[in-house]
Amino acid sequence: MKRYNLFQIMKDAHRFYRSNSRMGRTFGECLKLAWRWAKDTIKFAEEREAKKQALLANQKPVKCTSYNDSNLTWSDCYNANSKGYMGSQYCGD
Repeated sequence: MKRYNLFQIMKDAHRFYRSNSRMGRTFGECLKLAWRWAKDTIKFAEEREAKKQALLANQKPVKCTSYNDSNLTWSDCYNANSKGYMGSQYCGD
């Protein structure tokens, strides 16, 4: 399994070299910086995944507090003034 995208690392190194060529960095330094960046990205992604798994493991089930639709009657949705065009009844969203 490939862990690192070599194409992206070289692309980043070239971008660092072009943007920082006036700062005196060599291409080798930019390549080292791109590798460090890629390794840090993998490390942070693994840490984020571990935190997410820990949160999911500690999560408690939530009881549904919505009302039961089977207990609704006609008058719960419609009142006497809810007659519309051609006798339609609109239950205001």
